[in-house]
Amino acid sequence: MREARESRFWLRLMGAKKLAEPGAIAPLLAEANELIGIYSAIVKKAKAAEPTKWQPTNMTQTAKKGSRRVVASHMSKHYPDPC
Repeated sequence: MREARESRFWLRLMGAKKLAEPGAIAPLLAEANELIGIYSAIVKKAKAAEPTKWQPTNMTQTAKKGSRRVVASHMSKHYPDPC
C-alpha cells in the first residue's frame, strides 16, 4: 500500500508541475486511487479477522506436554511440509 500511495504522490506532483499531459496522468491517478482503496479494504478486513485464524491453536497446551513430537505434529497440521 505504501508504494501505491507513493505513486499517487508522484503523479500528483507531476500534474502540479506540469511535467506530463493531464490526460496522461488522470487515468494513472484514478488507478492508483483504486488500488489504495482495494489495499485499504484488505488490511481492514485482515485486522478484523479473528487472530486464531492466523495463529496456530493450542500451542501452549502442546508445549506444556513437553513433547517436541506433539508440537511438531500439531504444527504440521497448520504448516504442511513444502518439500
